[in-house]
Amino acid sequence: MSVVESRVNVVRFGGRGLLASLLAVVFLAGACSSETTTTTTVPVESAPTTENPSGDALPVDPPGPDEVVLTVTGPAGSQTYTIGQLRDLATTTTTVDEPFVKERIEFSGVPMATLFEAAGITGDTVVDTVALNDYAFDAPASLFTESDAIIAVSQAGADIPIDKGGPIRIVIPDGTPSAGNLEAWNWSLARIEAA
Repeated sequence: MSVVESRVNVVRFGGRGLLASLLAVVFLAGACSSETTTTTTVPVESAPTTENPSGDALPVDPPGPDEVVLTVTGPAGSQTYTIGQLRDLATTTTTVDEPFVKERIEFSGVPMATLFEAAGITGDTVVDTVALNDYAFDAPASLFTESDAIIAVSQAGADIPIDKGGPIRIVIPDGTPSAGNLEAWNWSLARIEAA
């Protein structure tokens, strides 16, 4: 028998012997112990089922009314918007079947067409929408305007929490051409740039 064959046999059969020896030691240690251990099961309250699947969110304060939260850059230059300015421009409310949390939610916000017009962005202009975490989605501006997309500034009448896509996010109304394009629903939006 070669050295290699001997090692293979040790691995094949030695593992069983080692396991049996370990189990015997554990059994004997338990049998020889003079201490008695009592285990008591205490019911634990179950956590709510609406937890963030990504883990606990870090507490983040909403932006102040004068804090810039969005920059839109187009042929007419760059426009910056504070959360207060966006709230003042928020003229649209839509209730959608939110595709990520699978709930019907009311959002209020600014039509993207309004912001595109101020920056000189037209329907065939390709725009990049970029989130705080640098997630980017680019498409012709018409993808958003033809679907009446909004920059949502509130959800169910309150600030949008950061772990729900806030402080601002893109929302596309149900039944419109791009409602099912989930890549376009950019959360925690930071800027829009004409490409």
